[in-house]
Amino acid sequence: MVRIRLPEYTDDCRDDAGGGGKADAVRDWPDDIPCDFGSPTLEERHPHVHHVVTPFTLANEQQSAMVHEVDGNGREVEEVVREWMAANGDLRRAWLPGQGPGRVPPLVIRMAAGCAEAKVRQRQGVQKMFDNKLMRRLWAATAGALLALSTSLSPAGAGEVLRFHEGDWTGNLIQGKLAELVLGDELGYEVEYVFLPAGPPAWEAILAGDIDVAFEFWPTYSPERNHYIAEFGGDGSVEYFGDTGLVGKSGWYVPRYMIEGDESRGIEAMTPDLVSWEQLNKYKDLFATPETAPRGRLLACPIPAWQAGDAMRVERLELDFQPVVLGTEIAQFAELAAAHDRGEPLLIYSWEPHWTHARYDLVKIVLPEYTDECFDAERGWVEPCDWPDELPYNFGSPTLKDRHPDVHHFIRNFKMTNEQQTAMVYEVDVNEREVEEVVREWLAANEEIWRAWLPK
Repeated sequence: MVRIRLPEYTDDCRDDAGGGGKADAVRDWPDDIPCDFGSPTLEERHPHVHHVVTPFTLANEQQSAMVHEVDGNGREVEEVVREWMAANGDLRRAWLPGQGPGRVPPLVIRMAAGCAEAKVRQRQGVQKMFDNKLMRRLWAATAGALLALSTSLSPAGAGEVLRFHEGDWTGNLIQGKLAELVLGDELGYEVEYVFLPAGPPAWEAILAGDIDVAFEFWPTYSPERNHYIAEFGGDGSVEYFGDTGLVGKSGWYVPRYMIEGDESRGIEAMTPDLVSWEQLNKYKDLFATPETAPRGRLLACPIPAWQAGDAMRVERLELDFQPVVLGTEIAQFAELAAAHDRGEPLLIYSWEPHWTHARYDLVKIVLPEYTDECFDAERGWVEPCDWPDELPYNFGSPTLKDRHPDVHHFIRNFKMTNEQQTAMVYEVDVNEREVEEVVREWLAANEEIWRAWLPK
């Protein structure tokens, strides 16, 4: 649209004392700066509310985008405002009490006649934004949501630093980043990460007070829990924060085309009767590589610190295979992708939830059934059994509850499903997106889920 020019506005065009424009001054509208105002006793009665509404400012583009969603797309005001807040944590945090310098939004705060001027300049002339009832509702909803957030903000959280364990698998990174963003955006905490591979070093760091929380450890991959966590018979020097909501599965897998073929790709079945470990030696030559021949190759668990027990299973089941440890999750599944694309044989250790099971059709090889005798609390795997279905868990410092009860509440209630996490892992590992970008996108779309994890 093109704006029609009228004679330039001057101060003589309007008589504020008389209540409006002068009849003989036909001029253009000026750029206006709408402002907020209210009771002069608010600061004394509710200082945290006063703190929010005083620097509370929006840019034209920010507000126009929300108005379009409400007026143009027919969405609810509160839904639109909450979506904006979830995506603009740095801006809204700067309006809250106790957030300190360095997070002031890039907006100019101007004071006039005792009220904070919202820098929403009306450059389209004829539309008076605050004559619009919808605009007032949108502004009120944004302020109301901010005020609700400010009153729930734990004073202990502002500027406090939490220390999270950073592991070497994507699910752990996603869980940590999700907790970091929610606790930072909603409660004001900062997070520092301590990188350690899974295994004894992470437990020792918690015992030493260097880590507050560790995410997504699996029971049979962490025998240390039996020494330190009371729920598993330990001494209570480490606290069990509860399971993650995930159901973990581990095992040895082959592509389905090896067993059934794939007519669309011109692949004939290579191992039509392969069901369990008992048929593996029959096909060892098929799985062999120049590095392992005459033995077949098993791509074993890629992280030695996980103590998965592949070599023990191969030996005890008398399999003529050589376990090969690639050292990283990325290398493990790059090998899977390459073999699958070429339609080649492959026997690989994998686990769920993981993006590979959404992308590739894999069949799990049956191993001897798991019993309680297969895994020893002190020694780990002692019998060549299958892995059981597991409930990964979070754990950490037993002093967290006293130091930061709001964080403790959040971590104990923080749970995800396999489907939710697999979708994020896929975006990170396959589509090569940044962990924070993917997690923020999930948070924006699932506020009802994560807000329930916070203290009321």
